[in-house]
Amino acid sequence: MNSFEIKAEAQRVIDEEILGVQSLKATIDDNFVEVVEAIQQCEGRLIITAMGKSGHIYKKVTATMASLGLKTLFMHPAEGLHGDLGLIYEEDIVLAVSRGGESEEVIKLIPSIKTIGARLIAITEREQSSLAKLADVLWLLPSTQEAYLDNLVPTTSTTVSLVAGDALAVVLAKLRGFRSQDFAIYHPNGLLGRRLTLSVDDIMKKDEEIAVVSGNASVREAVLEMCAKPVGCVCIVDEQGQYVGIFTDGDLRRLISQGDDEALNDNVEKYINRKAHITESRMLVDDALREMQTVEGKFLSALPVVEDGRLVGILSLSDISKAGLL
Repeated sequence: MNSFEIKAEAQRVIDEEILGVQSLKATIDDNFVEVVEAIQQCEGRLIITAMGKSGHIYKKVTATMASLGLKTLFMHPAEGLHGDLGLIYEEDIVLAVSRGGESEEVIKLIPSIKTIGARLIAITEREQSSLAKLADVLWLLPSTQEAYLDNLVPTTSTTVSLVAGDALAVVLAKLRGFRSQDFAIYHPNGLLGRRLTLSVDDIMKKDEEIAVVSGNASVREAVLEMCAKPVGCVCIVDEQGQYVGIFTDGDLRRLISQGDDEALNDNVEKYINRKAHITESRMLVDDALREMQTVEGKFLSALPVVEDGRLVGILSLSDISKAGLL
């Protein structure tokens, strides 16, 4: 295959799978609603089982559902036949997935599932299959054309199955009122968790780490204070300790570039930014980062955190970067 043929073949596979996913939309019907309502009303857990490539796909779907707060477990059919059926209780629902509806290991589970008394939901492409006929609730997926070797290699069907599982998971989570704050609870150690839970107060510099001068200080005095602290800016407060504004190393560079040597003796208040600050230390860092973004799409290096007119901290890009959010 030359380079043109390589690209064309890859595009053909993608087009084939897109067609499969598009055909899935037509199956979002009353049967799908019945599946959703059955799971929504379930007092136990959702036990998902599938063999082969469907098993790999629905392990991922199980993980997605669990991350959305849904009581979901994956049971490998072969392990189920050797004792793991003990995971299932009468109040549970078993969601069995098989493209052709004849997976031997899955079908062999059904007599025990019926004896236990759990409901059986089937996802398959074949309405006349053994799995479909034995199910209490059935969701028929579209019959799709695999992308390689005359419909032999699971490609399009696994993509469709994954999208179907995602659609089911999202609908269920939305019905249960699952929010971003809930999502953070189940992802405390990852980037998503930090974005949804880390507040400005958690990482901002406080107290002795903040460079502060009074309003009557000179630029020179402000620069000396700035150099003594690790942020690259100095905050100005009035005689009552109320926040007035901020003078940054960027302001200093602009001042020096003008060539006015006497400017260092000027009152620093002449050159400060009085508008830039954050007003809530409990603001999420992710939201604060948007406050730090300029019209040009760049970021301010630091922002004071001011509450009730008083300076309580400094949030810097360096701190945000150390927290893994930049």
